Amino acid sequence: MAIPRSGTARASPFWDRPTPATWQSIATLGFTGQPVIDVNDASYITLRNLSLTGGSYGVYIHGGSNNFTGSYLTATGNTLGGVRIESDSTGATFSYLTTSNNTGDGFYAGGVIVALTNSTSDNNTGDGFDLASSGGAVLTGDVAYNNVTGLYVNNNSGGATTTIGNANLALGLGNQFYNNARYGIDALGPALIAGNMVYGQTASGYDGILLSSAATATENIVYGNYNGIFASGASVSNNLIYNNANVGLEDDGSQSEVAGNVAYSNGVGIESNAATNSSPGPFIDNNLVYNNSTRASG
Repeated sequence: MAIPRSGTARASPFWDRPTPATWQSIATLGFTGQPVIDVNDASYITLRNLSLTGGSYGVYIHGGSNNFTGSYLTATGNTLGGVRIESDSTGATFSYLTTSNNTGDGFYAGGVIVALTNSTSDNNTGDGFDLASSGGAVLTGDVAYNNVTGLYVNNNSGGATTTIGNANLALGLGNQFYNNARYGIDALGPALIAGNMVYGQTASGYDGILLSSAATATENIVYGNYNGIFASGASVSNNLIYNNANVGLEDDGSQSEVAGNVAYSNGVGIESNAATNSSPGPFIDNNLVYNNSTRASG
């Protein structure tokens, strides 16, 4: 199905069914190599309550298709990915999205999106959620498991910070990333990773959370990974890090700040690859490190 026309900010064309319980299923019905929904040069489009299967993508957004809104969509069994947004299309908002068993990424956004909330991506052959230019996107209540990487974020657009979860734990806005083949979260650039649960990334050499280039991790629970958190030029504070097989928290020796974390029952609690607490860093202070099997720190 091709959608070639735009709505307006006040009146969006939309396709839906009344409630999620009565979703309409759309398949390619013999056509090969085409998206199930193709949104091309069509802004302010809304889709909801649809199941999309058997195409190249469930939803393909491109050609300057800005301000797309999708909710209660399921994209499964597509040959190139579940949902793909090209870099020329920005301002999309998704909620209650499910992408599963797709070849490729469950969800890929090359353009800056507004929000991705209460969504699940699982059992895809690529990443669960891949935000190649994340900007000020907000991700809350999302789950990604059994993918290559649960969430990849590259905030290369400058200005706004990408927000993954929320530091106010009482709000219950954290995300869960677990049992992925490589990383739970791989975040590059200004990003706040707060109040999430990250566990079960057990492949040798990989981390529950990989942080670099001004990313921040705080108030997360990180356990049962090969490495818990790896930081390169990042800030890591007030996280609970335990039962990670190799290292709970590792700094690569760059200008990271590591403070207020609790690390226990890991192989090594906290490890730095450079002398600490002198300019230009890293700075490691006021962490509680105990009962680690190899050593507390190094």
